[in-house]
Amino acid sequence: MSIVKYESFLRWVRVKEQGSTRKTKVGRPKVAEDIQKLVLRLHEETGDGYTLLEGRLK
Repeated sequence: MSIVKYESFLRWVRVKEQGSTRKTKVGRPKVAEDIQKLVLRLHEETGDGYTLLEGRLK
């Protein structure tokens, strides 16, 4: 079980690096903002990718 999808992680990193803020209301509900911030902070601090971060959060 995963709390974030790989695609979401990649999108968050891309948005943070590029500063894009495209708003859509289609599809699945967003992951809570605090979880998104936690995952991005862990990525910045450790440099780990999705698979290692997923292992840390389980």
